[in-house]
Amino acid sequence: MKIPFCKPNIQEINNEYLRDSLNPESGLVEELENRVANYIGSKYAVAVTNGFSAFHLSLSALNLKRGDKIMIPINSHPSIAEAIRHFDAEPICIDADENSFNMDLDLFEETLKNNSSKKLKGAVISSIAGQPVDLERVYKLAKEYKIFILEDGSHGLGGIYDGEKIGSLYGDLTVFSFSPLESPLSSNGAVITTNDEDIYKRAVLLRDNGIVRENDDDIYYIYDVVDIGFDYKMSKINAAYCLSEFDILDKTLKRRKEIAKQYRDLLKDMTNIILPVEEREHSYYSFIIKIDKNRDGFARKLATEGIQTGLQYTPIHMLTYYKNKYELKITSFPKGLKNYQQMLSIPIYSSLTDEDIYHITDSIKKIVAGKYW
Repeated sequence: MKIPFCKPNIQEINNEYLRDSLNPESGLVEELENRVANYIGSKYAVAVTNGFSAFHLSLSALNLKRGDKIMIPINSHPSIAEAIRHFDAEPICIDADENSFNMDLDLFEETLKNNSSKKLKGAVISSIAGQPVDLERVYKLAKEYKIFILEDGSHGLGGIYDGEKIGSLYGDLTVFSFSPLESPLSSNGAVITTNDEDIYKRAVLLRDNGIVRENDDDIYYIYDVVDIGFDYKMSKINAAYCLSEFDILDKTLKRRKEIAKQYRDLLKDMTNIILPVEEREHSYYSFIIKIDKNRDGFARKLATEGIQTGLQYTPIHMLTYYKNKYELKITSFPKGLKNYQQMLSIPIYSSLTDEDIYHITDSIKKIVAGKYW
């Protein structure tokens, strides 16, 4: 048996979308933007090529400048810190919460209180695995200290906070990815949502190389460049894939929650294994367990059972570039380090069968019972 860590829903790709992607008159990208905005409850949505371009474009729309400082979770995808560094700005890492793996909001607030630099402009707030932080507290602090909030909803499309969709609340922008875990990619795509018209207009301008075109129904080839932008436009074929995934999003969310419940029931009360802590509604883009010793050895034993695992994420301060540039010590972020040493993501996607789930959980039980990893 071979169970990959992530598997796309390719069996449910809508062939009509694929045909439309080859039609120069079709508006699949605009359809995706409108549907995501309506579903989330945001005023605007901007579709782009991938997760990195979404973060980079968002920071550009927020007019990030050289030397600006942005707080980010120590436990975040490297594309977030990378996007900040492309402005020659500085990521300020905040240690993790041990239960949710998200940013520790007490340390977030402490950093804001102790800040004396006018260069501290904002924060990236993630929802690791699909569980949001206390966003009400985040928004209140952002307003008090006059910083922007860029929400990382890569694991959060369709997720709920306090009865409302993530991305519809008070963050300045939210980034959603349609392939946050899949590698290698079947397709790619991301969407930025915002309720700010000025940010939206700037993002749309910069997405297409800073080009503005003459509003002429007969000719469309006259254009000007009014700013330095990027080529981050989503292709129609990627929009076709994203729309196919979006069509089944609610069904996918429901199935992932069902699988999470099965995992909880089948793995409860186990020694050496800590199950995810649910602090608020969880959409389970990942199911992250903790192994109390030798996480990598445990993952290798699962691999011999045909089960691929993942890790969200290697802490930023352990990555060579950031460790060397900012002279970060491995002990500088103790909770992020401890999480990293223990956390392991097991497969959770809608096409997992009950047979797959029993094989995964039986394999975990066998390895724990054998105590030989």
